[in-house]
Amino acid sequence: MTVVNAVMQPGELEGIAREWAASAIAKEEDARRELAGQLAAGKPANTRLWKSLLVAEAEATPWHLVLGQLNAGADVLRAVRAARHALREALVESGEDFADDLDGAVARIGREGVRHFLRQTKMYGDLDASTVQGEGVDVVSVPLALPERRRLTGVSAPFWVYCEEANGFLIASSDPKKATGEPYRVVGMEVDPEVGRGYRVGRTRDGRSIALGHPGRQFWIALR
Repeated sequence: MTVVNAVMQPGELEGIAREWAASAIAKEEDARRELAGQLAAGKPANTRLWKSLLVAEAEATPWHLVLGQLNAGADVLRAVRAARHALREALVESGEDFADDLDGAVARIGREGVRHFLRQTKMYGDLDASTVQGEGVDVVSVPLALPERRRLTGVSAPFWVYCEEANGFLIASSDPKKATGEPYRVVGMEVDPEVGRGYRVGRTRDGRSIALGHPGRQFWIALR
């Protein structure tokens, strides 16, 4: 495991992380406000404004994830290292997109936002192999996108789902106040043969089952 500067205390490390997060999120809000003002005034939004917003969103997204974990009670090293682990893994899985179109440009900006975060937070170190193997990717990974309340229709694995736990069973949560802990990554889905009628069960990489319910049910998920 990479060792963080021993002179710094956990409180200092969390303060730095929150300061960086606040700065990135403020830039995101400023870019969104500038674009909205341009549109509200009936003026066409130029390329500079759109690109500024995309860059700001790409750089703020990892910090939204870190803040979510900090506010849920995670210590700063775990929060940042978990984000670094998941984002680096997603970066490798996604590969490079050289398509000369809007989707390709947006994807490249998103990847550069991840690289910016990895460079910026290098001092926090990384999860070691024993942590990753012992706790499983589903525990240490975090989604790249912010969660949204939506139906399962049209959604395919992998995706992240926020869960409630009842009597040892995981149930996809439709109420964010009841969701406990970090999201779980669903790597596969199947129809429960005992229930039928499209009732779906999600599977995590470490073999846990998550009750997802019928495709029309809404709950909190992140698609990437």
